[in-house]
Amino acid sequence: MRTLIILASLSLIAGCQSLKQSTIFADPEIVYQNQSGIGVRYVNAGVFSGDNENIAMNLISRHCNNSYKITNREKSGKTVLLDAECN
Repeated sequence: MRTLIILASLSLIAGCQSLKQSTIFADPEIVYQNQSGIGVRYVNAGVFSGDNENIAMNLISRHCNNSYKITNREKSGKTVLLDAECN
């Protein structure tokens, strides 16, 4: 019985990790980066993901040493893709 509870708990934890990657709880991620620019994707789902845009902008800012221009912003459902060009 103890083994069954442990296996069920581990399955739940593993499932939550994969769920996080595709929900409002997902962290912003770098899609591509090179010397001249960066692309960052994040989920914008209102109140629950308010920090995601700030985190995404911080990723861009760090990569470009605080000097960049957003060249493209694509929204598909709740997912936003930002492309930035470093100055």
